Amino acid sequence: WLKLKWILAQVDVANFTTCGAPQAMMGSLPVEGLVIEPFKVTAAVIILALTLVLISRDSWSWLPVGRTCGAMLGASLMVVFQVVQPEHAFEAVDLETLAVLFGISAMVHYLEREGFFEFLAGPMLKQCGSPFSLLICISAVSFMSAALFMNDPACLFLTPLVVKVVAARKLPPAPYLIALATSANIGAAVTPIGSPQNMIIATKSGFSFLDFLVPLGPVAALAWLININVVCLLFRRQLFPPTLETMQADDIANAHRADSTHEGTHGDAELAQVEPTDPIAPDSSTLGTSSTDWIADGTAEPLPKALQFLWCRITRPKLVAFLTVALGVMIGFIADLPLGWTCICGASAMVILDRQPPDEMLRSVDGSLLLFFSSLFIVMRGISETGLP
Repeated sequence: WLKLKWILAQVDVANFTTCGAPQAMMGSLPVEGLVIEPFKVTAAVIILALTLVLISRDSWSWLPVGRTCGAMLGASLMVVFQVVQPEHAFEAVDLETLAVLFGISAMVHYLEREGFFEFLAGPMLKQCGSPFSLLICISAVSFMSAALFMNDPACLFLTPLVVKVVAARKLPPAPYLIALATSANIGAAVTPIGSPQNMIIATKSGFSFLDFLVPLGPVAALAWLININVVCLLFRRQLFPPTLETMQADDIANAHRADSTHEGTHGDAELAQVEPTDPIAPDSSTLGTSSTDWIADGTAEPLPKALQFLWCRITRPKLVAFLTVALGVMIGFIADLPLGWTCICGASAMVILDRQPPDEMLRSVDGSLLLFFSSLFIVMRGISETGLP
């Protein structure tokens, strides 16, 4: 009621009375200098509905253009039907949000290339002795990665590692991949850089990094705990097999009682089947070619935390440099520096430290995502210019 009363207070009564009865009936009512025109309202609503339908699926059989081109079509129709003027369309694009998307994508590319996600998740996954503890580690790493580097890159780069781990341990992949995806979505809600939606909210509202983190952190932590319990409930048979330890104890006892001849060899084979396979150990045929070669190969005890960083400093100096830049970017976020320029400066610093042509980095940035959000900005500008709430 207060909002309606405020809107009515802004109406120019004199202009309303001089509009004439037919024009007033058609709804050409000036509100705060904005004239609501029925044609524009109708066209904008139809275009918005068409855009939402096109971006709701990857492709439709009747118009297989995809999400990005669907949003671009909606933006074009807004300009063609003069719902949005061309000059206003370009002004509608939020460059700061696009700068955040570009900068984060560029920094994630350099960190992933130097094996950051393996360095983050590898030592933790090697310490997991049970299916349940492995689930906790995967979901925790996914949660933190999504909060710091967006949810899409977190899922994209952690999924191959998780698949490798569960395949080596002969575990069902479903609970771990579901926990990876759901934890990434929860973690993305904690910070303004966790998802493109949060970036838009932060840039439009002026919320700082801490404005997101402080109130949403406890809520996200509670949601993460609930999510873990739900996944455990749905996959309790796979995560808590009742006879796993009993079967291993029986196999080991049978192996010790076996003779040193054929039965002994057979018992050793059973032992080899029982012993868990190291999920991070690289194949000898691929040593020297994978980005994860610098992780301990599992033949010895894992390095302590301090020595892991020292080992990384010796073998991967670029990763340490990139992590230093990423830390500086996080400090900039906490200091409430502009999100867009902070991300662009971080990406530029990594380009300089890399000392190589950035062609690979530019190819890794999802240009279709930038075009998608640019087009949606124009579509929403068209809705706002009609005067609709």
